[in-house]
Amino acid sequence: MYKKIIASIVLAALGTAGYAQQQQLNTLNRQRNKSIKAGMVTLGSWSVLNIAISTILMPQTSGERYYFLQMNALWNAVNLGIAGLGYYNALHTPLPENVSSSVKQQYKLQKILLFNAGLDVAYMATGVYLNEKAKTSPDKAARFRGYGKSVILQGAFLLTFDVILYFVLNKQNQHLLSMLKNVRISTNSIGYRKIF
Repeated sequence: MYKKIIASIVLAALGTAGYAQQQQLNTLNRQRNKSIKAGMVTLGSWSVLNIAISTILMPQTSGERYYFLQMNALWNAVNLGIAGLGYYNALHTPLPENVSSSVKQQYKLQKILLFNAGLDVAYMATGVYLNEKAKTSPDKAARFRGYGKSVILQGAFLLTFDVILYFVLNKQNQHLLSMLKNVRISTNSIGYRKIF
């Protein structure tokens, strides 16, 4: 009789611990999703602002300034599409149901952000190259300088954006890893240990 009571108490405690861990995981997944949505709103807002300002001012300008504004508008049309798609995916992608899937999603997003940061540096280098190219191409100098300055600006914004979002997501890594610390894997079993 006592064995059944003790077994019931132990099973109830394990069930409660499992439920608490699932709730913690759900909270982390929702926080990550919220961070992604906030990032996409930020990127979309930057894009809309750049497109609006550029399209309003372009007809009133010429030369280097015209090309700067033109590239800003074109570049941010692409950014707006990326922000919209990212926000849509954040809304419609189901949250991971277990720690393993959550960790995979977390690190996948962080790798994408680091890759994008590398691309952002390449964009800025391209902008510098276009500015240098303007020195040897007098007939296209205004275009190269305008485009170059725009690409440097947009690359700098995206680099800042990607690095900040990376570190926002990186804060969650410790919580995910702490959820895995009680998992024990051996050659013949997988176990979970919870100390009360």
